[in-house]
Amino acid sequence: MSTCRPWREAVLSDDQLLKVLRFQLDARAPFRSSHRPPPAALRSSIRGGTSQFPRLLVKASNLGNLGAVLTMARLLDAAAGSSEAMRHWRRAAKLGHVEAQLRAGMASYHGNCGVAQDPEAAAMWLGKALKQVQPDLEASRRQGNSQGTPRRGDGTAAAAAAGPGAAAGGAGGGDGGGCAAAVDVGMRQRVLREAALVLAFLHLDGEGVARDRARACLLFKAAAGAGCAEAAKNLGTIFRTGQYGDSCAWGE
Repeated sequence: MSTCRPWREAVLSDDQLLKVLRFQLDARAPFRSSHRPPPAALRSSIRGGTSQFPRLLVKASNLGNLGAVLTMARLLDAAAGSSEAMRHWRRAAKLGHVEAQLRAGMASYHGNCGVAQDPEAAAMWLGKALKQVQPDLEASRRQGNSQGTPRRGDGTAAAAAAGPGAAAGGAGGGDGGGCAAAVDVGMRQRVLREAALVLAFLHLDGEGVARDRARACLLFKAAAGAGCAEAAKNLGTIFRTGQYGDSCAWGE
């Protein structure tokens, strides 16, 4: 203890080090086996905010260390502190983290976790997350328009929008930042399923964004390609009924 305390105090006084110090918490198992505190103890620890959290973690988070912000968010999630957790998720979203952008967007869309319902904010955050995992989605839409209307069943636009081997680019994916290539396959597919679906509905209804039926169809296609049954069902209804005429035909 006598050795650890001076080390901790030295680190706590070094802001530059705290900004780059690596923090990582397994989102699937934030606490290990018998070391996991009971839920009641976790909830009790955050009643007064985050005063019971390690000072090293709290200060690094306050200094904008992305890993520390994410660790705080996940610890608070494990303690069922949804509103406080979302405050940290939104901070991580501003720092460019793709999962945090997805969570912030979904919270704004549904109006939960202490966040007011705001379709415009939802579209902004979900659009940022989608751009990280599929930066060529918008480009594929423009290409589809410029090359004319492909035949029904021609999966060209969808392959560019949602294919598993799509090119990666852009900024901010993993816990420590970096490029979109750092986003694992599971998160990529989750963003395509959830963000693309919600954005499709927003564009279809013109809620929070300009109404764009062609883009809505492309987004439904991307979500369906990632395994979203709801998107596939809506897309099937659109094509079967022909209710949008030629505006969605090129995305088939």
